[in-house]
Amino acid sequence: MAFEAVGFYATLWQGQGINWILLPENPSEPWFASLPRPQPAARTTLRPIPFAPPSTPAADGREKMTPQAPERQTEAKWTPVPQNLWPSPWRERIAAVRRGRIVWTYWELGRDLCQNSNPGRRALFQRLITDLAHPGGTYTFFPVCVPAPQDQENPAVYAPDAEIFWSALKQLGARATLIMGEAAVKALALEDELPLWGMSRRHSFFVWRLPEADAVLQDENLYSTLLDFLRTGMRDLARR
Repeated sequence: MAFEAVGFYATLWQGQGINWILLPENPSEPWFASLPRPQPAARTTLRPIPFAPPSTPAADGREKMTPQAPERQTEAKWTPVPQNLWPSPWRERIAAVRRGRIVWTYWELGRDLCQNSNPGRRALFQRLITDLAHPGGTYTFFPVCVPAPQDQENPAVYAPDAEIFWSALKQLGARATLIMGEAAVKALALEDELPLWGMSRRHSFFVWRLPEADAVLQDENLYSTLLDFLRTGMRDLARR
Protein backbone atom coordinates (compact mmCIF):
# COMPACT_ATOMS: atom_id res chain seq x y z
CA MET A 1 0.00 0.00 0.00
CA ALA A 2 1.21 3.64 -0.58
CA PHE A 3 0.25 7.15 0.39
CA GLU A 4 -0.46 9.79 -2.26
CA ALA A 5 -1.40 13.43 -2.00
CA VAL A 6 -4.92 14.31 -2.78
CA GLY A 7 -5.06 15.96 -6.23
CA PHE A 8 -6.89 18.95 -7.60
CA TYR A 9 -10.08 17.03 -8.19
CA ALA A 10 -10.33 16.12 -4.57
CA THR A 11 -10.63 19.65 -3.28
CA LEU A 12 -14.05 18.90 -2.06
CA TRP A 13 -12.62 16.16 0.15
CA GLN A 14 -10.01 18.64 1.43
CA GLY A 15 -12.79 20.88 2.49
CA GLN A 16 -13.89 18.05 4.71
CA GLY A 17 -10.36 17.71 6.21
CA ILE A 18 -9.20 14.75 4.06
CA ASN A 19 -5.63 15.25 2.71
CA TRP A 20 -4.46 11.66 2.24
CA ILE A 21 -6.10 8.43 1.06
CA LEU A 22 -4.79 4.89 1.10
CA LEU A 23 -4.29 3.39 -2.39
CA PRO A 24 -3.38 -0.16 -3.52
CA GLU A 25 0.32 -1.07 -4.20
CA ASN A 26 -0.31 -1.49 -7.92
CA PRO A 27 -1.05 2.06 -9.14
CA SER A 28 -2.14 0.79 -12.54
CA GLU A 29 -5.31 -0.50 -11.04
CA PRO A 30 -7.99 1.92 -9.93
CA TRP A 31 -8.02 2.43 -6.25
CA PHE A 32 -11.56 1.14 -6.00
CA ALA A 33 -10.82 -2.14 -7.80
CA SER A 34 -10.14 -3.90 -4.53
CA LEU A 35 -13.42 -2.87 -3.04
CA PRO A 36 -16.06 -5.62 -2.90
CA ARG A 37 -18.53 -5.24 -5.71
CA PRO A 38 -22.20 -5.51 -4.84
CA GLN A 39 -23.86 -8.54 -6.33
CA PRO A 40 -27.18 -8.08 -8.08
CA ALA A 41 -30.04 -9.31 -6.05
CA ALA A 42 -31.62 -12.53 -7.15
CA ARG A 43 -34.57 -11.80 -9.42
CA THR A 44 -37.83 -13.31 -8.29
CA THR A 45 -40.37 -14.16 -10.94
CA LEU A 46 -43.84 -13.15 -9.85
CA ARG A 47 -46.55 -15.50 -10.98
CA PRO A 48 -50.19 -14.46 -11.01
CA ILE A 49 -52.30 -16.23 -8.41
CA PRO A 50 -55.59 -17.41 -9.90
CA PHE A 51 -58.67 -16.13 -8.08
CA ALA A 52 -61.11 -18.69 -6.75
CA PRO A 53 -64.38 -18.02 -4.87
CA PRO A 54 -64.02 -18.66 -1.16
CA SER A 55 -65.13 -22.09 -0.13
CA THR A 56 -65.17 -21.33 3.55
CA PRO A 57 -67.89 -19.55 5.51
CA ALA A 58 -67.92 -15.78 5.41
CA ALA A 59 -66.53 -13.68 8.24
CA ASP A 60 -69.91 -13.41 9.90
CA GLY A 61 -70.23 -17.18 10.07
CA ARG A 62 -72.80 -17.51 7.32
CA GLU A 63 -72.09 -19.87 4.49
CA LYS A 64 -71.66 -18.22 1.10
CA MET A 65 -74.61 -19.14 -1.10
CA THR A 66 -74.48 -19.53 -4.86
CA PRO A 67 -77.57 -18.19 -6.69
CA GLN A 68 -79.62 -20.96 -8.18
CA ALA A 69 -82.55 -20.99 -10.55
CA PRO A 70 -85.86 -21.12 -8.64
CA GLU A 71 -87.61 -24.44 -8.63
CA ARG A 72 -90.82 -24.58 -10.58
CA GLN A 73 -93.81 -24.93 -8.35
CA THR A 74 -96.17 -27.58 -9.55
CA GLU A 75 -99.61 -28.32 -8.21
CA ALA A 76 -100.09 -31.78 -6.81
CA LYS A 77 -102.03 -33.98 -9.18
CA TRP A 78 -105.68 -34.04 -8.27
CA THR A 79 -107.62 -37.31 -8.19
CA PRO A 80 -111.44 -37.28 -8.28
CA VAL A 81 -113.29 -39.03 -5.49
CA PRO A 82 -114.74 -42.32 -6.79
CA GLN A 83 -118.51 -42.17 -6.98
CA ASN A 84 -118.95 -45.30 -4.88
CA LEU A 85 -117.41 -43.37 -1.96
CA TRP A 86 -119.91 -40.51 -2.15
CA PRO A 87 -122.66 -40.26 0.48
CA SER A 88 -126.03 -41.35 -0.88
CA PRO A 89 -127.53 -37.81 -1.31
CA TRP A 90 -124.69 -36.91 -3.69
CA ARG A 91 -125.00 -40.15 -5.66
CA GLU A 92 -128.73 -39.61 -6.02
CA ARG A 93 -128.20 -36.07 -7.23
CA ILE A 94 -125.67 -36.87 -9.95
CA ALA A 95 -127.84 -39.71 -11.20
CA ALA A 96 -130.55 -37.14 -11.98
CA VAL A 97 -128.27 -34.60 -13.72
CA ARG A 98 -127.51 -34.57 -17.42
CA ARG A 99 -124.00 -33.96 -18.76
CA GLY A 100 -122.95 -30.48 -19.84
CA ARG A 101 -119.91 -28.40 -20.74
CA ILE A 102 -120.73 -25.57 -18.32
CA VAL A 103 -122.13 -26.19 -14.83
CA TRP A 104 -124.21 -23.60 -12.98
CA THR A 105 -124.19 -23.65 -9.20
CA TYR A 106 -125.26 -21.48 -6.25
CA TRP A 107 -125.84 -22.10 -2.56
CA GLU A 108 -129.62 -22.52 -2.77
CA LEU A 109 -129.42 -24.94 -5.70
CA GLY A 110 -129.37 -27.95 -3.38
CA ARG A 111 -132.70 -26.88 -1.90
CA ASP A 112 -134.14 -26.03 -5.35
CA LEU A 113 -133.22 -29.49 -6.67
CA CYS A 114 -133.78 -31.65 -3.61
CA GLN A 115 -136.78 -30.05 -1.91
CA ASN A 116 -138.86 -27.01 -2.84
CA SER A 117 -137.84 -25.31 -6.07
CA ASN A 118 -137.96 -21.51 -6.10
CA PRO A 119 -140.15 -20.37 -9.05
CA GLY A 120 -138.30 -17.07 -9.44
CA ARG A 121 -134.85 -18.64 -9.73
CA ARG A 122 -136.16 -21.34 -12.07
CA ALA A 123 -137.61 -18.65 -14.36
CA LEU A 124 -134.33 -16.68 -14.21
CA PHE A 125 -132.21 -19.55 -15.50
CA GLN A 126 -134.75 -20.50 -18.16
CA ARG A 127 -134.60 -16.92 -19.42
CA LEU A 128 -130.80 -16.79 -19.36
CA ILE A 129 -130.38 -20.04 -21.28
CA THR A 130 -132.97 -18.94 -23.84
CA ASP A 131 -131.37 -15.52 -24.34
CA LEU A 132 -127.88 -16.97 -24.64
CA ALA A 133 -129.11 -19.34 -27.37
CA HIS A 134 -126.12 -21.67 -27.03
CA PRO A 135 -126.35 -25.22 -28.39
CA GLY A 136 -128.35 -27.74 -26.39
CA GLY A 137 -126.35 -29.61 -23.80
CA THR A 138 -124.08 -26.64 -23.09
CA TYR A 139 -125.43 -25.98 -19.58
CA THR A 140 -126.30 -28.18 -16.66
CA PHE A 141 -126.73 -27.71 -12.89
CA PHE A 142 -125.04 -29.31 -9.90
CA PRO A 143 -125.17 -28.14 -6.25
CA VAL A 144 -122.29 -27.32 -3.93
CA CYS A 145 -124.31 -28.68 -1.01
CA VAL A 146 -127.07 -31.25 -0.42
CA PRO A 147 -129.33 -31.97 2.57
CA ALA A 148 -127.31 -33.32 5.47
CA PRO A 149 -128.52 -36.07 7.85
CA GLN A 150 -130.75 -34.50 10.48
CA ASP A 151 -133.07 -35.39 13.34
CA GLN A 152 -136.60 -34.19 13.98
CA GLU A 153 -135.52 -31.26 16.16
CA ASN A 154 -133.37 -29.55 13.50
CA PRO A 155 -134.53 -27.84 10.32
CA ALA A 156 -133.10 -28.82 6.97
CA VAL A 157 -129.29 -28.46 7.05
CA TYR A 158 -127.21 -28.39 3.86
CA ALA A 159 -123.65 -29.65 3.93
CA PRO A 160 -121.14 -28.61 1.24
CA ASP A 161 -118.44 -30.92 -0.09
CA ALA A 162 -115.94 -29.31 -2.44
CA GLU A 163 -114.15 -32.51 -3.41
CA ILE A 164 -117.37 -34.22 -4.44
CA PHE A 165 -118.41 -31.12 -6.38
CA TRP A 166 -115.20 -31.12 -8.46
CA SER A 167 -115.44 -34.88 -8.89
CA ALA A 168 -119.01 -34.46 -10.17
CA LEU A 169 -117.82 -31.89 -12.74
CA LYS A 170 -115.34 -34.47 -13.99
CA GLN A 171 -118.06 -37.08 -14.41
CA LEU A 172 -120.37 -34.61 -16.13
CA GLY A 173 -117.73 -33.82 -18.76
CA ALA A 174 -117.67 -30.15 -17.77
CA ARG A 175 -115.02 -27.66 -18.77
CA ALA A 176 -116.20 -24.76 -16.62
CA THR A 177 -118.45 -23.78 -13.75
CA LEU A 178 -120.38 -20.57 -13.08
CA ILE A 179 -120.67 -19.87 -9.34
CA MET A 180 -123.35 -17.41 -8.30
CA GLY A 181 -123.03 -15.77 -4.91
CA GLU A 182 -120.53 -15.49 -2.08
CA ALA A 183 -121.83 -18.44 -0.05
CA ALA A 184 -121.15 -20.93 -2.85
CA VAL A 185 -117.71 -19.41 -3.46
CA LYS A 186 -116.82 -19.88 0.23
CA ALA A 187 -118.16 -23.43 0.19
CA LEU A 188 -115.56 -24.20 -2.49
CA ALA A 189 -112.80 -22.27 -0.65
CA LEU A 190 -112.31 -19.84 -3.53
CA GLU A 191 -113.00 -16.52 -1.81
CA ASP A 192 -109.32 -15.50 -1.69
CA GLU A 193 -108.69 -15.99 -5.39
CA LEU A 194 -111.99 -15.28 -7.08
CA PRO A 195 -113.40 -11.72 -7.00
CA LEU A 196 -116.78 -10.84 -8.45
CA TRP A 197 -116.72 -11.24 -12.26
CA GLY A 198 -113.31 -12.86 -11.87
CA MET A 199 -112.03 -16.07 -13.43
CA SER A 200 -109.71 -18.71 -11.99
CA ARG A 201 -108.68 -22.31 -12.59
CA ARG A 202 -109.19 -25.26 -10.28
CA HIS A 203 -108.41 -28.87 -11.16
CA SER A 204 -108.30 -27.97 -14.90
CA PHE A 205 -111.78 -26.36 -14.76
CA PHE A 206 -112.44 -22.71 -15.62
CA VAL A 207 -114.23 -21.03 -12.74
CA TRP A 208 -116.20 -17.76 -12.87
CA ARG A 209 -117.78 -15.89 -9.98
CA LEU A 210 -121.08 -14.14 -10.75
CA PRO A 211 -123.54 -12.08 -8.67
CA GLU A 212 -126.16 -13.64 -6.42
CA ALA A 213 -129.04 -15.21 -8.35
CA ASP A 214 -131.61 -13.37 -6.21
CA ALA A 215 -129.84 -10.05 -6.87
CA VAL A 216 -129.99 -10.63 -10.63
CA LEU A 217 -133.64 -11.58 -10.34
CA GLN A 218 -134.46 -8.20 -8.79
CA ASP A 219 -132.32 -5.94 -11.01
CA GLU A 220 -132.95 -5.78 -14.77
CA ASN A 221 -129.77 -3.76 -15.39
CA LEU A 222 -127.73 -6.40 -13.59
CA TYR A 223 -129.43 -9.07 -15.68
CA SER A 224 -128.38 -7.25 -18.88
CA THR A 225 -124.81 -6.95 -17.60
CA LEU A 226 -124.72 -10.66 -16.77
CA LEU A 227 -126.14 -11.62 -20.15
CA ASP A 228 -123.53 -9.58 -22.04
CA PHE A 229 -120.79 -11.03 -19.84
CA LEU A 230 -121.86 -14.62 -20.55
CA ARG A 231 -122.31 -14.06 -24.28
CA THR A 232 -118.71 -12.98 -24.52
CA GLY A 233 -117.09 -15.26 -21.95
CA MET A 234 -118.91 -18.50 -22.77
CA ARG A 235 -118.82 -18.17 -26.54
CA ASP A 236 -115.82 -20.44 -27.12
CA LEU A 237 -116.75 -22.94 -24.40
CA ALA A 238 -120.24 -23.34 -25.85
CA ARG A 239 -118.99 -24.28 -29.30
CA ARG A 240 -119.14 -27.92 -30.33
